[in-house]
Amino acid sequence: MKVWMIQNVIAPYRIKLFERMAAEPGVNFEVILLARKMKNLPHWKVDFQQLPFKAKVIPGANIQIGYERILCLNPGLLLRMFLERPDVVICSGFSFATIGAFVYRLLGGGRYVIWWEGTEFTEGTRSRLRVTVRWLLIRFASALVDAGKLSKQYLRSLLPSNSDIPFFTSYNCIESSRFRPDPLRSEELTSLREKFPGRTILCVGQLVERKGVLKLLEVYGKLPEETKKDVGLVFVGKGPLEGEIRSYCKQHELNNVHLEGLVAYDRIPLYYWMSDLFVILSTEDPNPLVIFEALTAGLPVVCSNRLGNAVDFVNNGENGFVVDPLHADQIAVRIIEILGWSTSQRERSAAVSAGLVAKANYDDAAAAFIDASRTAMARR
Repeated sequence: MKVWMIQNVIAPYRIKLFERMAAEPGVNFEVILLARKMKNLPHWKVDFQQLPFKAKVIPGANIQIGYERILCLNPGLLLRMFLERPDVVICSGFSFATIGAFVYRLLGGGRYVIWWEGTEFTEGTRSRLRVTVRWLLIRFASALVDAGKLSKQYLRSLLPSNSDIPFFTSYNCIESSRFRPDPLRSEELTSLREKFPGRTILCVGQLVERKGVLKLLEVYGKLPEETKKDVGLVFVGKGPLEGEIRSYCKQHELNNVHLEGLVAYDRIPLYYWMSDLFVILSTEDPNPLVIFEALTAGLPVVCSNRLGNAVDFVNNGENGFVVDPLHADQIAVRIIEILGWSTSQRERSAAVSAGLVAKANYDDAAAAFIDASRTAMARR
């Protein structure tokens, strides 16, 4: 079985996933890239000579739309499908590549699988035309791979109630061993902790509007003054809102807010280990890996109910809380509650998290794609 996995670029955290898929007996697996690198992701650096699977780039035009989004147009992709004849094409979302796979299906008899991570919160404002195109593309797919409950709900909303298209779940994964506390790095950790107050609330991600960073500042401002003296708020990441964050802190006299900017890949785990709570209040966010990083590090999490993976991995009151990102007062209450947890409560929280994130592993994630591909081959 010849399987193509079409990606814009290779995300470093997916290398192990693709390696597992390429190792599957009877599967001729290849990653098809629409770009070698992305302007908005300069920190994603991959050595193509060292990849443990086959990969090739099909040249095309990459158009940047805003700060985060890149549109990939690769006219040669469809021709390559007909020339190389993959049995199954796995497409990320409803892209131009998916449209190409749809044409290949109609004219060439190939199968395609749609891999989807979005939710109703990320897709609710799409135009009627785009929804119609998705309605068509999903009906000709031979299988669907979702990233959790919320992404599956969105896909089901595009299908008739009697649809028999099979679903498979493949959670995003991280290299868990990197984020489990490492006693060999205790000196580095001690040095980092000295920069901040006694306790720390951490937020990791781009400083963009949809990540809810300004709302988090508002929430932090609502904490009691005595709490803010002892609890710092640390942002790891860069983005266009950096200047606005600094101005907000100055205007509201938030003196314990720290902007760390981009942090070296190897040092990011240290920030989780030195923190007491992780908070992310995105208004739309399909499947942020930082949730897995925080939970693996043993941190309780307060996260938005609009995160695609929130309901799958955060149990209210056990290892954190899922909150409405628009209700600052309620979020502040939850943060204060967790900051007051005893050592035993935090240990129970870490144990719950360890059990939940165990299901987001590369072996099971790869198996979902292989099973979806084999199922697609068996369907007309």
